[in-house]
Amino acid sequence: MQVLELVTFKSKAGVSRQKMLELNKLVMGQVREFSGFLYRSVCYQKDSDTWFDVVYWQDEAAAKSAQEKFMQSKVCQQLMAIIDIESTKMQHADILLSSQCTETESCG
Repeated sequence: MQVLELVTFKSKAGVSRQKMLELNKLVMGQVREFSGFLYRSVCYQKDSDTWFDVVYWQDEAAAKSAQEKFMQSKVCQQLMAIIDIESTKMQHADILLSSQCTETESCG
């Protein structure tokens, strides 16, 4: 079953939006290489000064494997260095219905 990973976080004080986007572009290249990767988007909510990192994975095993690889990646560690870790929340959910899934390729 495909899995959605949603990570919300704030950047550390003094980190510009531009810096956050630059590092996320590098991270995007790394994450694309992880087995089971389907899709990723990074969003910013100005009102709450919160970032949203949304990733679709082929299954739960791929999401868990990617999490381990993410923490070992040098570029991903650079991103973690500018994130306020206390503000970070990670969630996973099974995808039950999606416009990206067809009748022959079920999400669940």
